[in-house]
Amino acid sequence: MHKKVTGNFKEIERNIQEHEKFREEAEKQLEKDMANLKFAYQDINKKRELEEAKLKQSNSNKAEQTERLGMGFGNRR
Repeated sequence: MHKKVTGNFKEIERNIQEHEKFREEAEKQLEKDMANLKFAYQDINKKRELEEAKLKQSNSNKAEQTERLGMGFGNRR
């Protein structure tokens, strides 16, 4: 009635270690990707703000109209 358990525990342990290593590497890559996205987003915001400032300086009436109509750079809704 009893079945004998057979298995290579070293093989199982090696597979677990490989899986843990892969998971840790994936987490590190995700953290790097998130940091890169954060910097890219900050850069985009700075560029948008510069463009808005240039537009306001060059033609304040047009800048007010585009912002009022929701056509501005940020669409801050």
